[in-house]
Amino acid sequence: MSFGSEMVERILAGRKTQTRRIVKEPPAWAERAGFSAFTPRGFVSFRGASSRGYGETFSKSDYGVDGDLLWVREFWCSMERDLKSARSQHEDAMSDSPIYYRARVHEDTGLDWKVPSKMPKWMARIWLEITEVSVVRLGDIKPRDAWAEGYYCSCTRPVPQCAGNSEAFLAGEWASSKKPTDWVWVYQFKRVERPA
Repeated sequence: MSFGSEMVERILAGRKTQTRRIVKEPPAWAERAGFSAFTPRGFVSFRGASSRGYGETFSKSDYGVDGDLLWVREFWCSMERDLKSARSQHEDAMSDSPIYYRARVHEDTGLDWKVPSKMPKWMARIWLEITEVSVVRLGDIKPRDAWAEGYYCSCTRPVPQCAGNSEAFLAGEWASSKKPTDWVWVYQFKRVERPA
């Protein structure tokens, strides 16, 4: 699962324990999303009135279900041109790793950052376990969820009464690309050790 550098920093700081991802091609007629006795594991049920009457269809989760492990893809670069050699050095506890992660480099270094989608699995330093999966409309984010997304508010009210972080979330990474009515997967997670 790919994250930008700011979100990676929030995960590393323990401030981000939830993420949203767009549901690919949900039915236009869907009024509700959820889980029923007929929903297969790893899917969500979309229900609503279509031109043929009341309907139900299922969409599969792109990233898994509770209990599944995810590895975080992030911006990276290697000081070693040969990735096979870089992997060997990276996995050798006695040598300095030639791998750098942009979330931990805070000055303009002139490094040639690679996009998260190009990051090989062996290079991942952050592993997450999914603890819960749900589907909601993007605009239905609650202050508590925005807090779990890493959007903290500077007001003095407690989280349940504070709407500032929800507004910051919607105005931030989602503002230009998606609508509040879009369906999103909500993945709650906890950070875990790298599997053996």
